[in-house]
Amino acid sequence: MRWYVELEPRVRDDFRERDQCFIRPALIYTLAPKTSLWLGYAYVRTYVDNPLLQDEHRAWQQLLHEFEPIDGIRLRSWTRLEQRKFESAGDIGHKIRQRVAMNIPFAHHPNLSTLISNEYHHNMNSTDYGARSGFDQNRLFLGLAWKASPQSLIEIGYLNQYINRRNEDAMNHVLATTLYYNF
Repeated sequence: MRWYVELEPRVRDDFRERDQCFIRPALIYTLAPKTSLWLGYAYVRTYVDNPLLQDEHRAWQQLLHEFEPIDGIRLRSWTRLEQRKFESAGDIGHKIRQRVAMNIPFAHHPNLSTLISNEYHHNMNSTDYGARSGFDQNRLFLGLAWKASPQSLIEIGYLNQYINRRNEDAMNHVLATTLYYNF
């Protein structure tokens, strides 16, 4: 058993406004050397004028598998189930997320790698807070991953987020930075 925490602040409008802040702790149970089960919680604060969407609580479960490296290139896949509850809404939303990530290390800097990932989101039900059943969004990331210590990882790069909306789909171009820490 291990535990983990992720802190992910997000800003918008050319760094002028806060967008969201995620705090995601989890317990991790190792099933095999490269396969683990995760049980987590996320508190999400969204800085919008709509009080219905400001404070969110998520329970989540995840299966993570890292494949054997090929020429130093690591491929990792996780499948996550989420139960989403907004404080001002009655429904619980159920979502499945699938992410595949590839790390390509720099030959002369083993703690630094290029990171490419893609993550697909699918809502399993419609809710009173606006989630619609079906395809929700896709996130494509290209950036750098730095293993700062045996316990910590920092990712920074470009995130292209495509969101399926009722009236008009959205595409966000994001400078994303995430700090991961394992205990």
